[in-house]
Amino acid sequence: MEQQNNTLQPHVLIFPLPFQGPVNCALKLAELLCLSCIRITFLNTEHIHRPLLRHTQFLSRFSRYPNFRFDYSRPFLIDLSMRIRSLETGSWKLSRKADRPVTVMIPDACFSFAVDIAIESSIPVICFETIGPGALWTSYLNPPTLIEAGDFPLKGNDLDQLITSVPGTEHIIRKRNLDSFCGFKDLSNSGIEFILKKAHIVPRAQGLILNTFEELDSVVLPHMRKLCPNIYTIGPMHSLHKTKLMANTKLSPQETKVSNSVWKEDKTCLSWLDKHDPKTVIYVSIGSLAIMTVEQLIEIWYGVVNSGKPFLWVRRIISAYDESQVPTELLERTKEIGCIVE
Repeated sequence: MEQQNNTLQPHVLIFPLPFQGPVNCALKLAELLCLSCIRITFLNTEHIHRPLLRHTQFLSRFSRYPNFRFDYSRPFLIDLSMRIRSLETGSWKLSRKADRPVTVMIPDACFSFAVDIAIESSIPVICFETIGPGALWTSYLNPPTLIEAGDFPLKGNDLDQLITSVPGTEHIIRKRNLDSFCGFKDLSNSGIEFILKKAHIVPRAQGLILNTFEELDSVVLPHMRKLCPNIYTIGPMHSLHKTKLMANTKLSPQETKVSNSVWKEDKTCLSWLDKHDPKTVIYVSIGSLAIMTVEQLIEIWYGVVNSGKPFLWVRRIISAYDESQVPTELLERTKEIGCIVE
């Protein structure tokens, strides 16, 4: 009888895209599910798991959840796919004959192979997407529509021309707003094939979790639900995570501030922040994958400085960047109102 009860217990396998943003969101989602007494296995890649151990207290944080465990694979996609397909080893195996079988898979929406595996194994799968719904809808779920309308690959040099073939964004999205892969001319490009597969596979999942809320993306969500009916908007994730932690534990608001950083955090900005009132500082972060030219960097820099507001900018070094290329007036104004950390 005990074996039967274990089999019926919900067990969720979560595995994010191995980059800072997706891992951060996925760990918060995992903790939210743990608070609901759901068994969680978090599948990570080793190159993300090691820096998490080195720079955060996430092991001690999750040790308070007996229903949570980590697993990780070494190489990126190949080993990850094999790890999930392994039905005969590991305590989180997909086999229904396992002691505690996986009952739901929550992969990053980029992992199309995970949806295939879930369907093969008759396991419900709910994709988790951390990019904005606007970008997801226009550039990742609608490439077939764009191709049929002749909007993709991009033609001509008028980047301000409206893209009218994507429902809900006919009067909003211009050519320049589409993802960079839309500039590829060859539809057989491996990047294009990856996007087209994602556009095909995500609607086959039983659901889609988004880090947003209804009012923020009301323009595209009704159209997305025609393709993916079961969309769960649970954002902003950091706010929901903090609220649930305080409601379900005895943690103080300060103790709910957790770090999932895969890099050592630069805390030199804290004394600078303490000089400003709450909610008066602009926070700027372009992300861990975005690549900018020096010209783009300076253009964004001018925009932030010209706002006249104090700003904290987490900025990665650009290989071609040299401070001598930055106008003196920009550097001087930054010293007055800004704080830049790497």
